[in-house]
Amino acid sequence: MSDPLVGFDSDDPKMAEAIGVAKETLGEFLDALSQPRAGQTGFLLKVVFDNGDQLEHVWVAEVEVLSARTLCGVIASTPKSPNLKFKQRVDFDPDRITDWMFVEHGLLVGGFTTRLIRKRMTSEERAAFDASVPYRFES
Repeated sequence: MSDPLVGFDSDDPKMAEAIGVAKETLGEFLDALSQPRAGQTGFLLKVVFDNGDQLEHVWVAEVEVLSARTLCGVIASTPKSPNLKFKQRVDFDPDRITDWMFVEHGLLVGGFTTRLIRKRMTSEERAAFDASVPYRFES
């Protein structure tokens, strides 16, 4: 799973707002992850990693809570950073989480940055993106 590779300015107010909502609602994700209900699948966290001269936001799957200050998972897409590899296991602090998502009965739950990226697409890009992901967006 990955969003289209999209760069954004660190001072993008709409992206900062989406990340803020994700951080504020992270408990919803953690609750669902710890006791998933029927129809809830595809639990992913977007985590920011320092790539030396820039930051890279990468989706992480197979999420586990190791402690209050440490989560782990595997990189779920091919990152640009030479320090990260697809399917690499990573440990990270919850403060580095910039988005979360899961699928419930085929609908995206969370995915606040994904929704913003999708909103900024042209109608053609949006149709292609929608066809490429294993979930639907609410109308």
